[in-house]
Amino acid sequence: MKKTIFFSVFHAYVARNLLYGGLLRTFKDAGVRVVLVVPTEKKEHFQKLFGPDALVEGVDEGVLKGSRTATLLARFAHLLIDTHYLWYRRAQRRQKSSWRGKVRYVLEQGFVRLFADRPSTRILYRYLYSRLITAPELAPLFSRYAPSLVFVTDLMNDLDSILILEAQKRGISAIGMTRSWDNLYSKGLMRIVPDRLLVNTPFLEEEAVSIHGVPADRIKVIGMPQLDESFRGTRMPHDEFMRSIHADPSKKLIVFAPGGNVLTDIDWQLCQILDEAVRSRTIKGDVHILVRNHPMHAADLSKFHKNGTFTVEYPGQRFSNNPKETELQPNETVHLADTLAHADVVIWVATTLGVDAAAFDKPQIVINFDGFETRPYIDSVKKYHDEDHMKKLIQTGGVKVANTKEELIADINAYLENPTLDADGRKRIVETQIVFTDGRSGERLERYLLDALDLR
Repeated sequence: MKKTIFFSVFHAYVARNLLYGGLLRTFKDAGVRVVLVVPTEKKEHFQKLFGPDALVEGVDEGVLKGSRTATLLARFAHLLIDTHYLWYRRAQRRQKSSWRGKVRYVLEQGFVRLFADRPSTRILYRYLYSRLITAPELAPLFSRYAPSLVFVTDLMNDLDSILILEAQKRGISAIGMTRSWDNLYSKGLMRIVPDRLLVNTPFLEEEAVSIHGVPADRIKVIGMPQLDESFRGTRMPHDEFMRSIHADPSKKLIVFAPGGNVLTDIDWQLCQILDEAVRSRTIKGDVHILVRNHPMHAADLSKFHKNGTFTVEYPGQRFSNNPKETELQPNETVHLADTLAHADVVIWVATTLGVDAAAFDKPQIVINFDGFETRPYIDSVKKYHDEDHMKKLIQTGGVKVANTKEELIADINAYLENPTLDADGRKRIVETQIVFTDGRSGERLERYLLDALDLR
């Protein structure tokens, strides 16, 4: 009888991060039945993409939304670790609320100081979580397929946590993975500790131990499968790529990743600053600017009048009115790698693109000012770059931080003239934030899961 593995795919980046490299075919060839557990509205999409190699089961992501207990425990989880991100999220709500909201903020801050980051609190919380949270809608899946292993790909997601909980209640081994480099800081306390935990980097391993109390002997560092394409893929020729984005191949390419409308409303001003610098020749040389929007929260550029100097891209396919229900397609993953490979300078506001760009040793600039405006810190993009994971990246010295538009233009010119500037810092980004550069992180994941199934 075939062994079965459940593989959760609730977040939009999971398929891009883990599945486009052929992992499912490896399991099929090993005689393992893979069941992808996905949002109901994406079931047909994943069947088209992966139907030959996996079964696909849809789950309503709203199964927990009607539970007051689940809502309350989720709120408490965000008060049980003390990080910069979680602080400013609370502070932002305080600014926009009535006096009751301000009182609530003070009480929340007091609660954080008393109970956050304490082993006893973690133990009590997880005990209550395991006793109080149920999702009977998931039980039929376990009865139908009797999985030998449950692998959740976004451990800080509530539904992924429920899958682990259901598995552990049934005596089924559960492996969890962190989805992104900021999740252990930004998503609250890990609701439940899996039997084993996979992480991308030693930084995340350290955070899992120190912030979430995960035993070190349960953790394995495997690298970043989503960057395998960057290290091993064949890139489109430069001239062909430039023509594909409607750019003159003779021009230098600046890639700008805006913060997007969830984070800020000044992205159009940053485009305006770049446009004025190009037209006034303050930026030295001929350049083309590719604006690559975040797939889940594109920038509002309606006030910026795009011209031939700019190409604006809106990657991703949306599946509902919820922008988080967006999926990057396989060809878009390849296009992103081509984009970074051919970029001369990468500019960004609060994004993981800085890590991706480091894989190609690309000069990069962090925009740490608010366009034409001066805003209080709590409303400024500056707060994003003080987040714990961002500070670790910036401290490598592999990026320039532009605190004014004048610094931004000067940094662009410096990098266009000498792309080797800060190369040692970029190497440190790779060493600390990527770790493995062999393009085989996906294979490490495959081997680990097959070992867990006793198939190697």
